[in-house]
Amino acid sequence: MQDNNKKEREKNEIRKEIDMVELFMIVKQNWKVLFRTIFIMVALGFTYSYYKADTYKAEVILMVSGSNLISPDRLENSQVSLNQKLVSTYTEIAQSSSIMRDVVQKLDLKNSPESLARKVEVAPVGMTELIKISYEDENPQKAALIVNHVSEEFMIKIKSVMRFDNLKIIESSRVPVNPESKKTKLIIAISMIIGILLGIFEVMWGEYYQNKIKNPEDIERLLDCQVLANVPDYSTVKLDKKSNELKKVKKR
Repeated sequence: MQDNNKKEREKNEIRKEIDMVELFMIVKQNWKVLFRTIFIMVALGFTYSYYKADTYKAEVILMVSGSNLISPDRLENSQVSLNQKLVSTYTEIAQSSSIMRDVVQKLDLKNSPESLARKVEVAPVGMTELIKISYEDENPQKAALIVNHVSEEFMIKIKSVMRFDNLKIIESSRVPVNPESKKTKLIIAISMIIGILLGIFEVMWGEYYQNKIKNPEDIERLLDCQVLANVPDYSTVKLDKKSNELKKVKKR
């Protein structure tokens, strides 16, 4: 029984190896389809990156302090630890719908509070007491205006909810001058990977729907039997060769 199981496992491993080799040969035979798909996807990715509009990111940095006066002498380790814990709580409050709703109303924006919240990024700066609020837009003035208003509304919200003032603006947002990177290399790399996957899928899809027996191995796989001999198909021989052979026979 053990010998039979070993033989079965060996056969399965051999079949897997043959399948992988067969898959490689199928892709190799249809390399034009694969390269065509990759070229199309890379071209689309490059075109998207080239015509993508420039965007500008504005940022505001705030600090969570233990009191209204920020003094290094008064900040003890326990207070710093407490402030760091508050940072995570404040990060969630900064993206609340009530703050976004107030910003939309004050600036008369066309965005809904939900869509604005998705574009506003609020994140702690490492393991510090700092919070970074950023907003990205095609208009640099609009980006700076929105992020400054979000930070102001955020501070007002904290005062009303937490009942004390422990947020300070370390760096207000200025109108950004340089646009953000379009990440062309990343877009092209992703397009190439997608092109490879789509190309292999296209090759295998076409191979799957070609219901033709191409070689003796296909017969052995389908009928689960061994091919003993092959009979050549003389109908595929070119006519000029047949005519030359007939002429030789007549001369004899």
